[in-house]
Amino acid sequence: ENASVIMDGVHLAPPYSDLSEFEKSAIVVPLCLAVTDRTIFEERFTTRAQQAPKRSMHKYLENLDKILHIQDNIVESCESADIPVIEFTSVDDVTATATLAVVDRLEGESDIARRLPSNDKAKSKKK
Repeated sequence: ENASVIMDGVHLAPPYSDLSEFEKSAIVVPLCLAVTDRTIFEERFTTRAQQAPKRSMHKYLENLDKILHIQDNIVESCESADIPVIEFTSVDDVTATATLAVVDRLEGESDIARRLPSNDKAKSKKK
């Protein structure tokens, strides 16, 4: 589809990120993923430590209250900026909800064709 998508551990807090420079060249759909279930966090740190042994789970578990506090501040900032907050329940649920948020944003985009790369090559092949 010749479209770039970034959906991975990027943390940009709304009050500190000005994405206006990308308005003419990209359709930016900010989302906030939140893990509010402490048990899920603990399981993720355990799994990550098994997959990446240099990232010990103990440091993260010892600081989980601080991590949750930071997350609460990020979620609050996103809610204040009308950025959708998606509660992590499962990868499938998050993916489906994020996709719906992107579709919703695209439906409100009046000049989407102007922002997408030209498909002249594809059109000429059909002729």
